[in-house]
Amino acid sequence: GLCDPSTAWGKLVTETGTGSGGTSGSVPCPQYKVKTECNADSSCAWGATTSSCSVTACAAHCDQAVCVADTPNHCDWESAANGCVKKMPCSYTKQAACVRDTECQWKEDVCVEKVCNHADEEPCVEDPVGCVYDSATQVCYEEPCQTKTEELMCLDLSGQCEWDVDHSLCKPDRCSVCTGNQTCCEDPIRSLWCEFESTSACVKRPCVEYIDEMACVEVPDDKCYWDSATSPAMCREAFCPSFDDEDACNQEAECHYDFGVCMNSHCSDVHDTCACTSDTECFWHNGVCVGIHYGACPTMDIVVLIEGSAAMSSVFGRHPHGFQALLEMMRAWASLLPLTGDIGKAGQSGLGYADGLTRIAFVQFSGNKNKKQGSGVVAGSAAVTPVGTGAAGRLTGYMPDIKTDLIWHETNMLGEDTFVSAALDIAGNLLNAAPKDGRKKIVLLLQSNKAGDMDRVDQPLAKLKAADAHVFGIVVRRTSQHAADVDLAAEESLRRLVTEPQDQHLMNVQIDKLEEEVFDRWCNPETAWGQWLVVLHTDSKVPCGFHATSHECDKDSGCAWDDSLVKCTKSPCLQFCKQEDCESADEKLRCEWDGTDSTCAKEQVCAYDAEGTCMADLECWWTERMTTDDTGNPAMMSTCEPVPCKHLTESACLSDDFGCVWDSSLATDRCQIPKCPYVTSGECTADPQCVWDAVAEACGVRQCTHATQTPCDADVKCKWDANTCVELPCVQHLDESSCNTEPSCEWDVSASPAYCKETYCSRWKGEGDCNGDASCGWDATAATCVESDCELIDKECECMQTPACFWSSQSNGCVAEVFGACPALDIVVAVDGSAGMARSFGRHPSGIVALMSML
Repeated sequence: GLCDPSTAWGKLVTETGTGSGGTSGSVPCPQYKVKTECNADSSCAWGATTSSCSVTACAAHCDQAVCVADTPNHCDWESAANGCVKKMPCSYTKQAACVRDTECQWKEDVCVEKVCNHADEEPCVEDPVGCVYDSATQVCYEEPCQTKTEELMCLDLSGQCEWDVDHSLCKPDRCSVCTGNQTCCEDPIRSLWCEFESTSACVKRPCVEYIDEMACVEVPDDKCYWDSATSPAMCREAFCPSFDDEDACNQEAECHYDFGVCMNSHCSDVHDTCACTSDTECFWHNGVCVGIHYGACPTMDIVVLIEGSAAMSSVFGRHPHGFQALLEMMRAWASLLPLTGDIGKAGQSGLGYADGLTRIAFVQFSGNKNKKQGSGVVAGSAAVTPVGTGAAGRLTGYMPDIKTDLIWHETNMLGEDTFVSAALDIAGNLLNAAPKDGRKKIVLLLQSNKAGDMDRVDQPLAKLKAADAHVFGIVVRRTSQHAADVDLAAEESLRRLVTEPQDQHLMNVQIDKLEEEVFDRWCNPETAWGQWLVVLHTDSKVPCGFHATSHECDKDSGCAWDDSLVKCTKSPCLQFCKQEDCESADEKLRCEWDGTDSTCAKEQVCAYDAEGTCMADLECWWTERMTTDDTGNPAMMSTCEPVPCKHLTESACLSDDFGCVWDSSLATDRCQIPKCPYVTSGECTADPQCVWDAVAEACGVRQCTHATQTPCDADVKCKWDANTCVELPCVQHLDESSCNTEPSCEWDVSASPAYCKETYCSRWKGEGDCNGDASCGWDATAATCVESDCELIDKECECMQTPACFWSSQSNGCVAEVFGACPALDIVVAVDGSAGMARSFGRHPSGIVALMSML
């Protein structure tokens, strides 16, 4: 993707506005991601079944007569380039011929391609014509209503559109057109919006009339919610608030009845230890039930700075209004955070450092560049809720205040340019006034555009540093692809504001990925941000999902390692809240009742203090591990742990920090304890099953010891020769580095464990045999047979005929297709050479060696 203009990096690397190759002066066909762009290139054709762009069949014709005879592929000979290309689509001059082509339409006396012919969602919704992407059918279609800005224009499309008087919007009329027609009304797609009544009327479902996210979520009692799981996103009726009856509400596991309203249940509504721990989504944390993603959170004061510029009012992902979407995400996040429950009053300290609870405040930033004061500060470029509204701009742990604050910001969007210094100053004031009791003080900066007052940020940043606050920054993207100019400018701006090291405090995230990539990982000690937020001690309890290895997981009595998911999950024992149920559970679960906590937990395995008793248990293993003591300092600890390498999947096996080996040739028990773990040649050669590689200075398992031909022939590393099983060429190299020393050898990761094998083309020893294989080419300089290289082809037509090759007009030569759009480049590659890179990465025994091989 380095030179693919459709990728974030490719946009920066490739030159825009000039062609780089092919008879039409285009980029390589696979780099077109949009159908219309692909078809506009005479050397390319869009594949309807693959939804991708590839070289047209015409390119295979190097003879003019053969070219013009290929009418099924619409080929034509281009004399100027002396090559065969396809005729451009929809080039008909007659209306009848145009409309016969399903890809074309006759518009204003010209034959043009149909609009909204996009295969993917993002180019579809970005199309200025006004296209809508239906994720259910994966079809992009024209939506005529949304382009009509006046009521009369809207009503002219009777039966298709209706005018929304409250919002002055023209929107689709999906339901009334099906009145009296139940089949039409209950169509799988239409039924998302409509329902058929006994009166034979096709009417709108509750909430769908709100086409604006803000109007949707402000319906009283949270009866509606904005659903962006599908496209087009829509306002839907919430499940729990649809129940008016208390009994019916309480019968639903995810609902509870409170204050006369049926509402969604959260972990914070659970006050019983067992009920909390038995819920897969909850965790018992310091006497409070919280969501599993927040079970390791410390006490926090968080000030969220949200960009409220005019640019934030545009479409972001499946949200019609980026600013409103961010505020709704803030509300959802706050409902999951372990809040203090305190009303935000000046000087109130919360419930103390040891509680792991949270207070939060919101500051909006944006201003008019024409209102810059003499000091350089833009007047009115930061806003908090006024006195008498919500938390009045203070930190609060009280959810009703948080909701009020967010509603106020929704209705009071500043909507001008991007200026951030005043908001940073407010954050500094709030966090300096907060108690100095060890709590974490955090600024979360959500920004989409470059700030225009970076010359004014030094003073507020110094104020935040004095408060011992950490500044985390997120560039909020509109789409999954980076908009190079906007995103990089915003990153440059944020990089100056976040705490050092900047790379560990800065993220660039598409708006719909914020929950998954940021909020759900906020207090996870395995993440860069969580490592700073969370302080764990040897006796710390954390949610099971935070255990990165099976060893950590198995030692936690509340957890169990799931090989199929390659992650740590809650132990099934936690579901039993009564002692008799716990003690009568399936023996395979190994549950035991803890009388102290009155909970059912997984029986502690290998809980031995001495090496002798540990090794006497066949399921246990005595080992030494590096850990941290209560002060956070490294410490070596001898422990008794379950026997390693019992994993059922390769990913779980290879991720085990014990160094397990996955043997794909075995039918069962493929995860193996590593054999030949010796570090000296003397130890290695003393073991008859091991062999020493002097080049790699490593000990490996001796290969090809089969006594008979059948198992020898079945072993990819061996061959039967003169009644003896011998190694194939290159197999003697035990690691990738040693393998790379021979040009005729390559590291093969198609099997596990990976091994060194002879390259395909090196089998041919003579020039004739080598050139007779289409996959190979003779290297006269080295006098060896090597893999065929596009750069060895000197004819344009032959180049375009060859898969994965492309004729570049810039270099006037044949190059690999993936580099066909590359300009002249000077590349400096900086590679991490730390000790950690010497570890195994996937099927590569050394990460640094693997990277060098790929380079």
